[in-house]
Amino acid sequence: MGTLDSRKGLRRWIVLGVVAALAVASVSVAALAAGPRWAPAAVAGVPYGWQALGLTDEQIQKIAEIRQKAYEQSIPNQGELYTLRQQLALALWAAQPDAAKMKDLATRLNELQGQLQQIQLQAQLDILGVLTDEQRAKLNALALGGFGKRGFGPRGGFGYGMMGPGWRR
Repeated sequence: MGTLDSRKGLRRWIVLGVVAALAVASVSVAALAAGPRWAPAAVAGVPYGWQALGLTDEQIQKIAEIRQKAYEQSIPNQGELYTLRQQLALALWAAQPDAAKMKDLATRLNELQGQLQQIQLQAQLDILGVLTDEQRAKLNALALGGFGKRGFGPRGGFGYGMMGPGWRR
């Protein structure tokens, strides 16, 4: 009789586990079906939070073109950067590491990263050129801080905390 009771208890736990897993899965599917909240800004071609700037349709179009151009310019560099990082990792873990080869790879990596930074900087300057003086002032006043100011969380979330820019008492 003891084994029969323990089997019933085990079955109950299994059934509860399956029900809980199905409940979690259904909530996850419902959340995914709603889609990301940032999609409208991404579709418009402007960074998230810039809706507060009151951009015109023409400005949105120009910003989207600038961002697309910068993206297209950076694609070859991104691929080569990935390849060089892999080569450097392999060279580092080789049985007989070649210091000269690793230094050359590191130098090329730094050059590519510099080129990518120049592309990004030029795009940011071009985008700022599209904005009016009032919009630039709003951009600087936003808690988002404009370009590149991100928090410590995944995808730059969670903000800076109480001591970061935009904190008001």
